[in-house]
Amino acid sequence: MKTKEEFFKFLRKECRKHGVELSLRKVGYVRLSGFKCGGYFDSDTLPKPKLVVAMNKELSISTLVHEYCHMTQWLDKIPLWGLASKSNYVIGEWLKGTDYSDIANHIAISRDLELDNEIRASKMIEDYDFGVSRSQYIKTANAYIVFYNYLLLSRKWSEPANSPYCNKNIVAAMSDEFDMNYQSMDKEIYDIFKSENIGYLK
Repeated sequence: MKTKEEFFKFLRKECRKHGVELSLRKVGYVRLSGFKCGGYFDSDTLPKPKLVVAMNKELSISTLVHEYCHMTQWLDKIPLWGLASKSNYVIGEWLKGTDYSDIANHIAISRDLELDNEIRASKMIEDYDFGVSRSQYIKTANAYIVFYNYLLLSRKWSEPANSPYCNKNIVAAMSDEFDMNYQSMDKEIYDIFKSENIGYLK
């Protein structure tokens, strides 16, 4: 198994190779389109794409792996990446108050992009010694993927301090394999998200 240091060396090399600005910030969260988050990869920023991660949080390494895997989706030119570019913009505007009749479709596209990404990330978790088991990573990943279905109901992004993948009760309710119902919100999971105050209902 490779070390964490080897991953950072590999990451910096990949970013230099593909002209991506790597920004690992000693903060608790970063902002993307006005919303707080743990990190992001944005292929549309000028003059070059950016991979940005807040490193002063418990799951910063997992977030870094996750965002790097978004970079691999961009490099691989998967169809979902192109579709999600528009959908993520629409979701951001919708969260700010603009209504869209097809918002469910845009959220589904972003959710499916995240599912593909988390499968990629879980494979990297197996290859490197990050101190995180594959099964535990998948549970947190499932919490994030399922959150998109809840987002359609709550119309509110989660706060960094109480994000689904940091919430112990939500993570405990997730499968440790990628075998959940991702197409809709199961009532049992919905009730846990609601009780844990992940956003609020419209």
